[in-house]
Amino acid sequence: MAKKKVAKPYASVVVRAAKPDPRPPAEKEAIIPAEATPPQEGVVVEEVHSSSSSSSSSSSSQDPPVVSEAAEELEEEKAVMKTKDRKAAKKKKKMKERKTSKTPSNETMAKKKVAKPYASVVVRAAKPDPCLPAEKESIIPAEATPPQEGVVVEEVHSSSSSSSQDPPVVSEAAEELEEEKAVMKTKDRKAAKKKKKMKERIAVARHQKEDRVAKAQQMVGDQFLEKIGICRYKIKMDFVPNMKVEGCVYANEKLLAVLMEEVISAQVEGNGGFMPALTQIGNVAGLPGIVGKSVALPDAHSGYGFAIGNVAAIDMSHPNAVVSPGGVGFDINCGVRLLRSNITEEQIAPGIEHLAEKLFQAIPVGVGTRGAIHLTFDDLDQVLNRGMDWLLEKGISWPEDLELCEENGNMKNADSTVVSKRAKSRGLEQAGSLGSGNHYAEIQVVDEVFDEEAAATMGLRKGIVVIMIHSGSRGLGHQVCTDFLEAMQRNSAKEFGLNDRQLSCCRIDTDLGRCYLRAMAAAANFAWVNRSVMAHCVRTAFSEFFGQSARDLELFQVYDVSHNIAKIEKHIVDGEEKTVLVHRKGATRAFAPHHPSVPEKYQQIGQPVLIGGSMGTSSYVLVGTDTAMAETFGSTCHGAGRSLSRSEAKRSLSAKTVLKNLASQGIIVKVSSPELIAEEASEAYK
Repeated sequence: MAKKKVAKPYASVVVRAAKPDPRPPAEKEAIIPAEATPPQEGVVVEEVHSSSSSSSSSSSSQDPPVVSEAAEELEEEKAVMKTKDRKAAKKKKKMKERKTSKTPSNETMAKKKVAKPYASVVVRAAKPDPCLPAEKESIIPAEATPPQEGVVVEEVHSSSSSSSQDPPVVSEAAEELEEEKAVMKTKDRKAAKKKKKMKERIAVARHQKEDRVAKAQQMVGDQFLEKIGICRYKIKMDFVPNMKVEGCVYANEKLLAVLMEEVISAQVEGNGGFMPALTQIGNVAGLPGIVGKSVALPDAHSGYGFAIGNVAAIDMSHPNAVVSPGGVGFDINCGVRLLRSNITEEQIAPGIEHLAEKLFQAIPVGVGTRGAIHLTFDDLDQVLNRGMDWLLEKGISWPEDLELCEENGNMKNADSTVVSKRAKSRGLEQAGSLGSGNHYAEIQVVDEVFDEEAAATMGLRKGIVVIMIHSGSRGLGHQVCTDFLEAMQRNSAKEFGLNDRQLSCCRIDTDLGRCYLRAMAAAANFAWVNRSVMAHCVRTAFSEFFGQSARDLELFQVYDVSHNIAKIEKHIVDGEEKTVLVHRKGATRAFAPHHPSVPEKYQQIGQPVLIGGSMGTSSYVLVGTDTAMAETFGSTCHGAGRSLSRSEAKRSLSAKTVLKNLASQGIIVKVSSPELIAEEASEAYK
């Protein structure tokens, strides 16, 4: 089709004026190659073919003499055409015979617009031209002449025998159409069969997957999990290899279904490097020296080595008692601080937009941002070794802040000399910064009170404004964890028979073990200082906004809790008091009333427990109980718990939509990178 103007072999075109020109001799008709002269208006175009033999028909004596020479050439061409037509007819007959015995192939359909062999088009004026003989119709190649206005186009095919009647106009087209229909029917049948087979394969695959899921559910549900109380499930010893104690999951049916779905998907489809949280709980149960049980709290989800929301206690008297950086996490002492006030919701509502902006400017936010205070390396060593005591000397922290904080804001075994230079460099300019991810500073209002006595003890009442700060040890803590993981990964998996190399650990009583605990304590001190500096920024911003001092606004600290930390504590295990190293990864300490580690102010109600909600949902203030001491080594959950990874959340949620939904609830959000807001949407959390 790309070369549709190419003339057939031996073809030539006679160009003759529609009306005789009296000036030039008639016999000097111009003969030029077929493809060089397209049809023109008022011109009759005739296709003739050269021949070496004479035509059987002779020119009419009545024809004008001007066309005798042309007529003779035409007769010769006709003779040649008859010879060719006979050969074509034989070839065509053979082709038809083959077609009747063989179904047209796909190539026939692919080339359905290619002209048939020896096909030609008769171009005839819509009205007879009286100046020209009727039999001198122009015959030119089919592909060379497109239909023109006022012209009737008929497709015919050369034949070995001449007919006195006009050749059939639509017979060949109809035949070709029927052939195409037959080919299409064949294709449709093949496509239908293919589609049917595909549906059958999909159905089989679906049934197979359902069978695998059912078997996995039965295996996980019946073989490895056993309900032992309200919202309590036991993970049996043979769930994963090398378990030394049982696992215990605290969850309702909905939360348990999410955890089980991870395990089932990993068994059915493969984990692709992802380790389900329940599997991690089982792997932790294989650590040397572990006692009691490996605990999964309600917000448990997959983490590095340990699940986030995992608690494990290691018997310090065990000869192989170990410490594992994965049981603390990269953001060492990530935690929450709560400040209360005497400000009501009605007082703050008119200027909330301005106040939110003021806080956003006061507290550095985002990855790599500089903190609110400048430290030298000497200052940093003081921070790492003394924690909030150093801030008290500088007049940044209030004395009561230290009393209402775990470990009084200073772990005494901290040692800055075992913190790497790289870790110090990362933390030097980050003191007093929020960071990114799920960290936040949030203005909240007390919406409901469940325990009036406990709330009054903490200075909380319905309708007052509180400020919750969630952050950790920033890059310094991350580097401390990285440094010691690399040091422990070399031999621990082989030495201790661990199921997962991310559980890298070492004996507590080795130089490496002691150094990690001292470095971890230093990073924890940095985290307390970091939250204290941000609390100072909050007090300053509120004081400037309301024109009153922070003390007049009663911006007192309710409590400060740690999430990612390991501490040496005493607990009753199997009826016997033991000194254990409790790893709390994404878990909050929840000590009961009268425990010696609970501040004097809260001795009668128990340690305050701060549970941050997801963005746009409520947070909670609780107190520790005796049940927590008996069940979970004095621990509870730390937050909402992720149900979608950050990448999944960004793929499925729009930052613009999230902000719009929050705005419809009257929630104002100030964020350094608005496109990342989808990561922390409430839909991404349990």
